[in-house]
Amino acid sequence: MKIAILGFGTVGKGVLACVEELNDIEVVKILDRKTNREYPELMTNDYQAIIDDQSIDAVVECLGGLHPAYEYVSQALQVHKHVVTSNKALVSAYYQDLISNAYQNKVQFSFTSAAGGAIPWLSSLKRAKRSDEIQSVRGIVNGTSNYI
Repeated sequence: MKIAILGFGTVGKGVLACVEELNDIEVVKILDRKTNREYPELMTNDYQAIIDDQSIDAVVECLGGLHPAYEYVSQALQVHKHVVTSNKALVSAYYQDLISNAYQNKVQFSFTSAAGGAIPWLSSLKRAKRSDEIQSVRGIVNGTSNYI
């Protein structure tokens, strides 16, 4: 799988470090709006280059905040690229729109790391939904609760 990373701050650098340990995922572009040139062969400040690159299967959003993250994620979903984000603000503000966009374009919008990242509760709920009716979900979901 070939991916692009949007943002190259602490989170983006962490994603790259994790991906470098894997054999089946390759980072082909990193969107860096600053002049950071640690990986010049991967860096771009042109988001359209990522959207137009047919080899990119997925986009990992590491920008944070609402804008331009929302616009970038929406556009990636519309051109049939899977999206992964840990951006709580983005997910809470635009959840329904992004889920609908992903569904309409038959791609995944993954955001488990945005809340309770160490607890795979979203994927567990998705699996349970296949065979059981889920009537409600309650809990405290924040970073601190991962350790309680």
